[in-house]
Amino acid sequence: MAGFVYFVEGRQGLRPEELNTLGLKHVADGAGFKRAPGQAPARGRAAGLYLCDSGGDLTSLSELRWEPYPGSPTVLVGWDSKSPPGPEDLRRGEQLDGHEVELAGGRRWLVPVARYPRGDTPLPRRLQWDGKAWADGEIEERFRELWVGAERVWGEIVGAAEGDGAGIAEVTLGESADLASLALSINYRVGPGELSLLGLLTTANQADVVLSVVDWPSVKLFLKGAPPLGNSEGPGCEPGPEASSPATPQPSQNLR
Repeated sequence: MAGFVYFVEGRQGLRPEELNTLGLKHVADGAGFKRAPGQAPARGRAAGLYLCDSGGDLTSLSELRWEPYPGSPTVLVGWDSKSPPGPEDLRRGEQLDGHEVELAGGRRWLVPVARYPRGDTPLPRRLQWDGKAWADGEIEERFRELWVGAERVWGEIVGAAEGDGAGIAEVTLGESADLASLALSINYRVGPGELSLLGLLTTANQADVVLSVVDWPSVKLFLKGAPPLGNSEGPGCEPGPEASSPATPQPSQNLR
């Protein structure tokens, strides 16, 4: 069975906007989700509501592995432990371009780029009309948190490279993992809970995810003289002044 199934104790109905209060706003994609009232999959739990993404399956529920959803005491999450959900099962209908990163389990996940080295962004933006012409406006609201996180990480990396380039970017493990989780949720129906239960993030690969968010792989290619992400005229190419540091910075103990 592809994907995850969720059980919400004590509920017989659930509106899409209520998913956020349960920590499950990432569950429903554009096509919505399926619901089915039923008995709890674990002893000591009251009857409730099963739900999954529209592409999921609400049959053979007894064969799934069930665990409490982290941070949501009334929610259980189930999946096929013999064939855990992967990137192809959880990909969103529309994905943002970026870099592939191998997570625990050996499968590669597409991480969206939020910030190019010279400061612009490929994230979708609203268009604004000033009475004469159209121009780029603000980043769409659902992507703003990712942009803010990318700006924070890039600022730390560049700041660490100032002077003799011996500095180390100060990004905590918690900040880095939060940004990695947020980035993955843009292209896949996962949140911190799913990533944790499947053990997909490690102290090593979460750094690869975060560095992909700020297009670091393209910086490395540029330093080697190879073409970066995008075409030669694209915004992700040749890093501008912000990336032109005396030495490549050490991304930090949490971004190595």
